[in-house]
Amino acid sequence: MQNNWYKIWNRRQVDGIEQPKLLSLLVANGYDTQFSGVQESASMTYVQHIADELNITPKDSWLEVGCGAGTFLYPFYQQGNPVTGIDYSANLVKIALAAMPEAIISVGEAIDLPRESHFDVVVSGSATKIANTVSIY
Repeated sequence: MQNNWYKIWNRRQVDGIEQPKLLSLLVANGYDTQFSGVQESASMTYVQHIADELNITPKDSWLEVGCGAGTFLYPFYQQGNPVTGIDYSANLVKIALAAMPEAIISVGEAIDLPRESHFDVVVSGSATKIANTVSIY
């Protein structure tokens, strides 16, 4: 079976990948269209809301399944949280690693994650945007 989503996400590019910022990560993740445009400030407000609701500290480790370019993980990375992500788009993983060089971000699917891994917070926000939900486990 041919996967059109795989093709679409692997075509995403960002100019100036050497030092991507949150806005360029939003663009890479597709939040730059008239239907899904998200402002940087709105993204930060959303992330802060999640952090407040979960009482997140800089020690808490994160895993995002379907992390894309790392838009959701980036603010936590900036405040010192250990972040891990997995996505099946090699281009988006490359962008995420350029923005967060000390993060552990790999190409693959959730089933590819090591079984012995432990994280304080596991999210799947970008992978479930079609359903317009964020799942927190």
